[in-house]
Amino acid sequence: MKAYWEAIFEFDAEEANSYLHPDSDIEPVEEPSEDEDPPDDFSVNDVEVIEESENSATVEITIRGDFSGSGEIESLDLRYSLRKDDGEWLVYENVTESDQFGGGGPSPPSSVWETSERTDDSGNTTAVIFEHDGGDTIQSDSIEFRVDNLIARPPNDDQEIVTGTRLVVPFEQSGASIDESSEVTLIWQGSDSAQILATHTLGNATTGTLGSNFTVESR
Repeated sequence: MKAYWEAIFEFDAEEANSYLHPDSDIEPVEEPSEDEDPPDDFSVNDVEVIEESENSATVEITIRGDFSGSGEIESLDLRYSLRKDDGEWLVYENVTESDQFGGGGPSPPSSVWETSERTDDSGNTTAVIFEHDGGDTIQSDSIEFRVDNLIARPPNDDQEIVTGTRLVVPFEQSGASIDESSEVTLIWQGSDSAQILATHTLGNATTGTLGSNFTVESR
């Protein structure tokens, strides 16, 4: 498990996927885009074998890192089942949300995102658009956007985000602008875990500071 997660956060998709069991339903790790950076201060701690038989095992693992880009180190507790294949232990299933893990919480959604920017006549970014391009349906109240220590939270009315839905992350006409090349990060928040779903690197400086809420635009 340690090698699997280290490969993920070193952006070595081929190495990470080599640890997946051939019959696993876990989505293969995809190659990151060129503008993505690994999280800071990543580490894998406290790998513990919960139960083990001849051909299967359950392990619990704690990973730590600045997953949101906020500068704060977070800890995520995960539990996986392993199975042997040709005598080698491989990752079979993420069972973090099972009852044996104290109730846990929902697993992070699997989703694909396309991003773009809206600009004004001066070429400054007025909003970043994250478009759901496939995968799981997501509730709007389970996600937020971050730029450095700034947070854009969901609208008051919870909405379903499906393929084709656009999330609009606005920048105000006031306050300090955000520099070009800063990262806008989409984060899913579970009851006891969090995961980065997508990241956009600004191609232009913004008109002002990050808006307090993002909006949802249906197809």
